[in-house]
Amino acid sequence: MGVTLYAFVYGQIPFHDDNVMALYSKIQNDPVVFPEQPPISEDLKDLISRMLHKDPSQRLTLPEVKVRQNNNYYYYYYYYYYYYYMLL
Repeated sequence: MGVTLYAFVYGQIPFHDDNVMALYSKIQNDPVVFPEQPPISEDLKDLISRMLHKDPSQRLTLPEVKVRQNNNYYYYYYYYYYYYYMLL
């Protein structure tokens, strides 16, 4: 889910490598880098970061994103699904 949201926002995936083993290493060890363009809010960066947390037990799940309606995450939940269905 976090990779998909990142790709919707930036038009690229957060980790890439032609070598599968190197890609797995990047996913497990490299921090998520947020390009300067397009500029996004700190709330959206926080949401994506939490969705891409390295420890699966610490990652936000869709129900947790939905619960955070009072913290502006509801907007990003809508944003995510709006773009998801627009690209189908």
